[in-house]
Amino acid sequence: MKIEIAEIKRIREELDLAQIVVYGIDKDGVSHVATHGDTEMDAEAAAQNGNTMKDMLGWPKVLCESKPLARQCRHCNNFIPLVNSNEPLPKDTIPFVGKCSLHEITINAMTSCKKFDPKAGL
Repeated sequence: MKIEIAEIKRIREELDLAQIVVYGIDKDGVSHVATHGDTEMDAEAAAQNGNTMKDMLGWPKVLCESKPLARQCRHCNNFIPLVNSNEPLPKDTIPFVGKCSLHEITINAMTSCKKFDPKAGL
């Protein structure tokens, strides 16, 4: 199980919070922590609070150094990759250029947007 960023964002917005840190334990007893912040600064603070929580719970140090997901088009639900080939892309490859279904423009995959909507599975 993974706590999805889009779901945490939805809960944060529903509760009108600036930041949210969620801790959960799945049916197999595995702990999960997910965070979200309204602005990039809030996202950084939420991630730090999540890291502090994980550290206090005794998680390995390497898991206590999480950073927020970059709010770039390549991670956005509205990003449609533009590919100039009939060949399938290798797994986890993101084209450099795409189209924004929200703004209906061609964009660089690294562009940031205030309407960022995290893709499912992230």
